[in-house]
Amino acid sequence: MARSPRHATWILGLLVVGCTDRKAPDRDAAPTPSTRATAQPETADAPFVHPPSTDDEASMPYATTQGVVAAVVDGTPTRFETLPIGTNAWIRSPRTRRLTITGEAGPNREPRLQIYVYGIDIEPSRLPLRLAAQREAGRVVEIRYDRDGRRWVSQPGTATVTIADVADGRFRGTFEGELEPTVPNAARVRIAQGTFDVAVRLGGPRPTAPQRLPAPPEPTPKRP
Repeated sequence: MARSPRHATWILGLLVVGCTDRKAPDRDAAPTPSTRATAQPETADAPFVHPPSTDDEASMPYATTQGVVAAVVDGTPTRFETLPIGTNAWIRSPRTRRLTITGEAGPNREPRLQIYVYGIDIEPSRLPLRLAAQREAGRVVEIRYDRDGRRWVSQPGTATVTIADVADGRFRGTFEGELEPTVPNAARVRIAQGTFDVAVRLGGPRPTAPQRLPAPPEPTPKRP
């Protein structure tokens, strides 16, 4: 059945009223939560900033090597059993000879004891090698001790370091001496009965062991 134009006009009016009854969105109102995935905030593209750390940097673990450094420090036996790889090394090149033996006894890397030998070649064929503390003409032999943020260092003639054996990347020896403070109002530190047996990082050619000459061939017996 055909509809009159008046009926069509009435239906169109209802549609217009229904559309105008919708309320326009309020720009100041809080956005309605949606279950659809939303884009990441603009701050995602900002440079990353490391969060503040609550851990003490000095107490963080780091790579160590094998061995032990021990000594009697001012009458107290002390074992420096934490041995950082980076500061236990024997560097041997055409221009450099440097040995560092370092041990730490506390959780915050102190007390710390270091043996430093520079400018002196160490050959197994010449061991044991006894070195007096010195600092001259490109040759340095020192014992260093750190505690409570202060440092003590051996002075020329006040300490000795003996390299007893070198084998398979391990250095063994003894040391002792009296160390002077590098800060005022501090007493000297006495190091006695010091020993070290430490696997070190090798740089440059390794120290070569003395080579043995081959035995001469036995004479061939003469036939009768």
